[in-house]
Amino acid sequence: MADERPTSGMGARNGGWGKPGGVVGWVYASGAANAVFYTLTFSGAIFMLFLSALGLNTARIGVILSFFPFCGLLAPLIARRVEMFGAKRAYLVFYSLRTVLMATLLLTPWVVTMWGATVGFRFVAVVMFLFAVSRAIAETGYFPWSREFVPAEMRGKYGAILQAVSAATSVAALAGAGWYLARGEGLPRFMTLMAVGIVFEALALVLAAKVPGGGPHNPSRATTPFVELWGAVKDRAFMRYLVGLSACTLATGVWGFVPLYLSRQVGMTAGQVVWLQNAGLVASLFLWFVWGWAADRFGGKAVLMIGLTMTALQPLGYLLLPFQKAQWQVGIAMGVLAWTGGSAAAVGIGSDWLLFVRLIRPERGVALTAINYACLGLMGGMGFLGAGFFVDVVSRFTDLPDPYAPLFVLGSSLAILSLVGFHGIDGGGVSARRLAIMILRTNPLHLAETVWRYYAEQERKDEAK
Repeated sequence: MADERPTSGMGARNGGWGKPGGVVGWVYASGAANAVFYTLTFSGAIFMLFLSALGLNTARIGVILSFFPFCGLLAPLIARRVEMFGAKRAYLVFYSLRTVLMATLLLTPWVVTMWGATVGFRFVAVVMFLFAVSRAIAETGYFPWSREFVPAEMRGKYGAILQAVSAATSVAALAGAGWYLARGEGLPRFMTLMAVGIVFEALALVLAAKVPGGGPHNPSRATTPFVELWGAVKDRAFMRYLVGLSACTLATGVWGFVPLYLSRQVGMTAGQVVWLQNAGLVASLFLWFVWGWAADRFGGKAVLMIGLTMTALQPLGYLLLPFQKAQWQVGIAMGVLAWTGGSAAAVGIGSDWLLFVRLIRPERGVALTAINYACLGLMGGMGFLGAGFFVDVVSRFTDLPDPYAPLFVLGSSLAILSLVGFHGIDGGGVSARRLAIMILRTNPLHLAETVWRYYAEQERKDEAK
């Protein structure tokens, strides 16, 4: 349900863990509707192209994109208040507020017409900053709430199905959006897509309200935010996790500028860029299930390390695109984006499993998830902000024909640094090398059958509870 991610008995008391009318059935349905919202509004290629249509340079685009992760720094400061207010209530109230704020963004064409592009940029920046604050508060509640309705032993399965369902609806949304964008010009076409997304977000909130748990909780008075932070600092495994996560999240800013690279440097149209984003989503549809099965069966750390290795290699494909013949560019870009989608799926499933299954103890769940979210915010904000200014400086003060090339090399280096950071954590399970060899040697059809049987068996176990 969140724009990104306990007792098993809860699912049984509410219609079965995996049944459509049970707890996670509502979660999956809400996640699917929410995926349409963020795909059409503030995440991915469509939002990047919207900002580009406003005439913003990469530095200003980086500033706006940095609002979302930077506001994650609020998490440790408000975690205790969110506990007392109620995690579920915070999620619903502040996600509702961000929906209202997104609706005000529909006034952008009118603002630009009346007062010009500069005022339009300021208007968008203010609205998106308030939007990002509301989102951060809501997701501070979501992560501890999710621990109540997702059993630890099913974390890989839950993440895989939720992300696959979200990817499927995003594919449909992007397909329609790409067709629509190709038929028009200017800002109004983006406003229409945002309006559609807002309707789906309202539906997502109605569905999320049916998920139980997340009630108000009074934290221990003996535990202060400073004590919780100090406890996290003394946890060597968790600190190693934050080091690896920091490098990985910094690289997110690099890959966030791929749509602009395809549009401005490679020369693809807005419709092509949006449709190409579907390549990564389609690839992740199957791979979310594979990585979820692998995490539950062999350990999430191996999945994470494979994903980071793939991430380190993916810039090679992007750097080759401008040198290809025009008729081959779309096909090659589709393959590279599919690779990117597969690596992102592995990193998402693996890091989530490592955090929630291996590192977080129930009594410290809220504190550590808040610190984790703040780290994501700080590094994600620095990544987007730094990447935007980096490309702007390279294009202004150097004679390089491709200002994005050094950025992609930097992204690869950060992925390698992340590998080093995560390497020292005891994740249990098999090694990444052994898992990769096993998957590569397995017939794809047999692998698909094995994964299918695993999820079918888990469903039978859920229904028996």
